[in-house]
Amino acid sequence: MPRTVLLIISLLFAIEFGGAVAGDTASQANSKHACLATTTNDPSYSVAVEQVTSVPMVKEWSASLTAQSRMALGGRVFDKTEFIEGNCYWSISLYESNPIQLRLWKIFRVDIKRKNIFIMNDEGDYVLIYPSTNRNNLENDL
Repeated sequence: MPRTVLLIISLLFAIEFGGAVAGDTASQANSKHACLATTTNDPSYSVAVEQVTSVPMVKEWSASLTAQSRMALGGRVFDKTEFIEGNCYWSISLYESNPIQLRLWKIFRVDIKRKNIFIMNDEGDYVLIYPSTNRNNLENDL
């Protein structure tokens, strides 16, 4: 009798645990699909762009280009959402425009829910820039 009880408890645990994992997997798949289906017409894109353009380094870069009669452009055509480790991000690219070409300056990721801002460094890694507790070390890394 105790073996039967143990077997039933084990089966119930397995079913409960298995259901939670299956539910989490389905939820993750739905979240990923919803994230990747988001377009630049979604209000979250405008919010993300506003966040990026309010970063001090972006303001300084844009002002520098304006002083040189060049333009800073966003990459709306190239911007997209990315689903990474269960989180949805806007990938936002900034370009320098001159009469000959567009030149990529930086790529940012903005977490849609938490509003964290990351920047791609020269090694291709994304580094958190907002909120940041130590901006001086971060700017030296870039």
